[in-house]
Amino acid sequence: MKRISSKKVLSVLLSAVFAAGMFSGCGQAAASSSAHPVSSSTSSSSSANTEGFPISDEKITLRIAVMQTAIQPDFNEVEMFKKYEEMTNIHIEWEMIPQEFVAERRNIIMASGELPDAFMRCGFSTTDIENYATQGMFVKLDDYMDQYAPNFKAALEEYPDVDSGIRMSDGSIYSFPYIVSALSPRVSCKLFFNTKALEGTNQKLPTTTDELYDTLKGLASYDLNGNGEPDEIPLSGSIEAIIELLNGAWGLQTRGASHPYVDVDTNGDLRFIPASEEYKEVLEYVAKLYSEGLIDSDAFTIKNTELAAKGEEGRVLAFSAINHSFMGQTYQNDYVGLDTALEGHGGEKTVPTASTLNATGAFAITKANKHVEETIRWIDYFYSEEGMQKYFMGEEGVTFEVASDGSYQYLPIINENPNGLSFEQAVSLYVPWAGGCNPTVANDKYFQGAAMKTISLKAANALAPYATKTIWPTFTFSEEYNQTMATLSTDIGTYVKEMRAQFITGKKPFSEWEDYVREFEKIGLEEYMNIYKETAARYEA
Repeated sequence: MKRISSKKVLSVLLSAVFAAGMFSGCGQAAASSSAHPVSSSTSSSSSANTEGFPISDEKITLRIAVMQTAIQPDFNEVEMFKKYEEMTNIHIEWEMIPQEFVAERRNIIMASGELPDAFMRCGFSTTDIENYATQGMFVKLDDYMDQYAPNFKAALEEYPDVDSGIRMSDGSIYSFPYIVSALSPRVSCKLFFNTKALEGTNQKLPTTTDELYDTLKGLASYDLNGNGEPDEIPLSGSIEAIIELLNGAWGLQTRGASHPYVDVDTNGDLRFIPASEEYKEVLEYVAKLYSEGLIDSDAFTIKNTELAAKGEEGRVLAFSAINHSFMGQTYQNDYVGLDTALEGHGGEKTVPTASTLNATGAFAITKANKHVEETIRWIDYFYSEEGMQKYFMGEEGVTFEVASDGSYQYLPIINENPNGLSFEQAVSLYVPWAGGCNPTVANDKYFQGAAMKTISLKAANALAPYATKTIWPTFTFSEEYNQTMATLSTDIGTYVKEMRAQFITGKKPFSEWEDYVREFEKIGLEEYMNIYKETAARYEA
């Protein structure tokens, strides 16, 4: 194993949240007429069997760079991969890249020219895949699908939105994605309340935005940790999570969680959300909460580890996040999710929901690979029913059992580890899914991340009727527009975040809203929206 870092490991308690299900959408649109250079196999001679095991009669070695969370061991020590090597006759030399450095390290590797055979779980964005495909750095997969990737091909037929989403602007596929069909991890901004705080202040779960304000006001004085200090936080979480939570109550993000800045309004017109009146009302609402001390003052910069630390200290009365485990071991089971979506003044009541295409670049084969067919067969297995089960659950009788109702359940060696390991630590000894961006399908049957635990799952099921009806994955912009959109998106995103903070904290009065809106035109909003419109039309076609 070759490890690409010398940085010390994060603490066990705080790093556990990384394994709870980190989902960042990286989808894209359907094809255009733009052409990439042909990126074909560099195999000198294939030893791949087209079906069954072993994949190769001859022992071969592949070098794969992979993202590693702080609680995961070297992948050479993961039980699933040990058994998979015996099945396939393929040995993997893993190059472990710590999660906090993965973007930096993968970019250095790509620029160096010293490429591994493949990248796994390294989070290449849609823009990254498009750029590197254009340069001929990644192998085009289309010609291999029928013979070497039947399971992946079947998955694309089952999830046509993923098929259209992972195709680059030339219409071809250059990476294996992470497909998340389970609903709970796709509702990334649930709202949880501490039940003891609700009972202690005679508050009920809110059903409207007005009731949410009243509930937070009522909770504000509750001393959850009993230290006699007014250190409790009525509502915590990142400002992005809080705003996404509220957007649905104002009828925003109608095309899902992957598009925080652009959606379609009730007239069917493309809408730039940060300049809309509805968005202004969301910010005015959040500013009111902030001015009365009802929102965490650290919301603009808070990290998952910091939220977990506050939760473990018993300071968080309510929070917005993907799952309830962010509150640490002591308090996490004392929380309950909303039993309905929040309703706004206009009667809107939706929940921005992520696409089933969770990450486009979960696995990509580079031009350096001399065993392309074998590599494709190696990764294709994890899109099969058996492969999904092994990837998430491990071995029956060792790590899981099938309950009488047919559900898959981890055994005590995972849930109640005799050596005192946390769930994430224990499961990571056997299977590799912690941290996300996995080249497989996370479904309700096998995926057992924190978002699928009882409290979070119940919250997701309550919100299911209000999930976004039409969901766009993240778009792929054509080669002509790719760099332009990368620049515009960065400039616009930076301005939105800066001004959002100023409006909410009161540094910028809402009387200057029109000046704020006009500034977008100087940044290039017209060009941004024209490209978005063309791409959305191509995707929907």
